[in-house]
Amino acid sequence: MLSEIQYPSYEDRKDPCGKPEIVGQYLLKPEREEEGWEWKKKISTLMENVREVVHDLNNPIAAIILCGQLLAAKAVDPETKEDLEKIVRQAERASQIVKDLAVFAKRSNEEKECGRQAGMMRRKEGTYAGCSFSWEKLKEMEDNGAEFWTADNLSLLRIVEIDEKQKSIYIINQTGKITWPLKYQKLEEVHEKVHSGKVAFTPSEIDKLVPTWGTYIVGLLKYLGCDKVLP
Repeated sequence: MLSEIQYPSYEDRKDPCGKPEIVGQYLLKPEREEEGWEWKKKISTLMENVREVVHDLNNPIAAIILCGQLLAAKAVDPETKEDLEKIVRQAERASQIVKDLAVFAKRSNEEKECGRQAGMMRRKEGTYAGCSFSWEKLKEMEDNGAEFWTADNLSLLRIVEIDEKQKSIYIINQTGKITWPLKYQKLEEVHEKVHSGKVAFTPSEIDKLVPTWGTYIVGLLKYLGCDKVLP
């Protein structure tokens, strides 16, 4: 005779501190803040996979339940009938887990969409509270000789020249090396993608948008307060 397996319900699962917490809430709370961006990226990918799995599992689970019920109804031997009923119960339990995952994935997608819309609204209003990024601010930094660190804190930088016609900036490091011009349009594009959550605020991710500029741009945006108002 089959023995019935008991699995913990969502309500019974606990976080490391022993507090009951559903899986969704637990997954979306990384222990260390600096891992937040990579964590959110992984969660987003995971949710896409969950939606695909939910879709693929629904039909076979429903077929197992239906066939099990039909076989149990026709079964003459009591022991066989009981085993079939246990199979049906476990399949129904699996079906409920799939439904819970579907709700979780949908909620996660809705939260992501809300964050995206909030980012669009902030861009439409042209402001991010606590972030001073603007063309005028960059010109002010050049006038004042303001210095800022690279993302890895290994080199001190400053904007050494502003090209108004091309709307570009030149940055010099502490060894006296001057960069190629960085167009404000490209910098603005990176800034908006960082605040909208489309790109992680890390040098490696910024490098994908502006090759070799990642550590400089992250350092500059941190100086301007962008890291304090990330989505």
